[in-house]
Amino acid sequence: MGAGSTYRTRMWWTVALIGFACLPALQAQQLSGGSTAPTPVPRVVWFSGAFHPADGLPIAPIETVTLAVYHEEQGGNPLWQESHNVVVDAVGRYSVLMGSASTDGVPPNLFTTGEPRWLGVRFTRAGEREQPRVPLASVPYALKAADADTLGGKPASAYLLADPPASSGTSAPLAKGSKAQTAGTGALASSSGTAGWVGKFVNTTDLDNSVMFQSGPFIGLGTTSPQDYFHVSFDDQFGAYTGLAVQNRSSGANASSGMLFYDQNGALAQFQGFSNTTHEYRINNIASGGAINFLIGSSSRLLLANNGNVTFTGLRTQASQNGPTFLSANVIGGSTANITQAGVTGVVIAGGGATNGFPQTINANYSSILGGYSNTVTANGFQSTIAGGVANTASSSNVAIGGGTSNTASGSGATVPGGSSNTAAGSTSFAAGNRAKAVNTGSFVWGDSTNADVTSTANDQMTIRASGGVALTVNATNGASVPVGTLYKDNAIVAWGRVTSNALVESFNVASVTHNSAGNYSVQVNAVALTGFALPVVSVSYPSGSTPTTAATVRIATTGLTGFLNVFSVFINSGTFAPTDADFTFIVTGR
Repeated sequence: MGAGSTYRTRMWWTVALIGFACLPALQAQQLSGGSTAPTPVPRVVWFSGAFHPADGLPIAPIETVTLAVYHEEQGGNPLWQESHNVVVDAVGRYSVLMGSASTDGVPPNLFTTGEPRWLGVRFTRAGEREQPRVPLASVPYALKAADADTLGGKPASAYLLADPPASSGTSAPLAKGSKAQTAGTGALASSSGTAGWVGKFVNTTDLDNSVMFQSGPFIGLGTTSPQDYFHVSFDDQFGAYTGLAVQNRSSGANASSGMLFYDQNGALAQFQGFSNTTHEYRINNIASGGAINFLIGSSSRLLLANNGNVTFTGLRTQASQNGPTFLSANVIGGSTANITQAGVTGVVIAGGGATNGFPQTINANYSSILGGYSNTVTANGFQSTIAGGVANTASSSNVAIGGGTSNTASGSGATVPGGSSNTAAGSTSFAAGNRAKAVNTGSFVWGDSTNADVTSTANDQMTIRASGGVALTVNATNGASVPVGTLYKDNAIVAWGRVTSNALVESFNVASVTHNSAGNYSVQVNAVALTGFALPVVSVSYPSGSTPTTAATVRIATTGLTGFLNVFSVFINSGTFAPTDADFTFIVTGR
């Protein structure tokens, strides 16, 4: 409160407590005027102030405030306190009668010592601290005068001697100064009690032991050996009680019940409790740099850091209460729609997914989906991974899908690095690009952008569809490259063909074979020899079972495959060097 508010508060205290000072005189007049017993006037104090929430949220129509009286301006424990539900107007102003929530009002013994007293005000809302304490003026000490009608805080009736119980015709007078106790009541005299036990009134004058016991600064409820400042001990074999119950009966938008934690400097550090509106149990650490750490056996198992990082350490879940088997826990992140099948363990969904029908789903142990949405690891996808993408499916063990769209890895150990509509169905197969179908064991298939499937036909086969050709560079600067269909490695096959009856009947990377004349053929391959390269024919021979038609001895020669040409000639001569037609095969290598 500002200086004006402080002054106004002091004035209200003064006005209210002057009335208390006049109270004994009023009662005395009542007594002298007749035999009617005086009616005690409640000791209440009118207090008014203003509330401005620290969290910036709107003010509720009704707020809960605690008023406490202290010996010190700062720190210390309250000598008396009381909580009220107060009506707060739109600008935060409120008024309250201190003592109105207690049967006897503000206790007068607060002001018996003549020492300073300070009033503290704190609203029960997360993040709120006690407002700066207001010093109580000297006038409140007149409140002590209201105690003039008592002795030691007790009415005169407390000091009347009770009549002794009747006996058979005889009675014995009470010793001077003694007090009698009615037989059979079981109540202790008001000055008696058991050491250590907190007393309770069993009637208007007599004390008995309560259920609370104090040992040093510790209070025990149900125990005479409290181990903390407040220790509750009880026996309940049915689990009907928890030892502590907290209820906030308010239906306000911000109504909560729980606990507040303050640091060593008196600053509110954490709130945890139940929200009446959302029915959430909240743990809210608002301390600077604060974290929330879940420990088991003094070791961290789940740490929620202030920067948003989440650390799991040795987190495990027991698969069966009756067995010793422990399996890794599941970690599900991303969309709230992401799911894993019941009984599956050791899985991670790191993120992604969507709540509008596109969840991430894992139904096999020890598998993971890292991102994207609508990705699925089926029940057969043991130890498989989908790194991202959309609508990808891992349906066999130990498979990997890097991303892309609508890819499937269904062969054990298969890989699809990305692309679209690829399938790696063979064991240890690889499919990439577009519509590549590696259906054989160990097959490798890559498809270009052509909108058609390209499919393997044999185990351990490499199949590449590249409608623009294949080019391999031989250095980092692309200064030289191997032409389409050409391999730069020595003795690697560039092209081959088989000629029967002067016609090309079977070939690889051969454009044409022309029969020029008897024993004279021109062969054109689909590889252009660039500068520094040659494509020599290393073998031209007859097919198995074929024989020359005109001579027992045949000589074969080739020429013309040099420089920038991709055409060479084949000459077939008889033993007398006469041109002779014959069936033959040829192989071309690159270097």
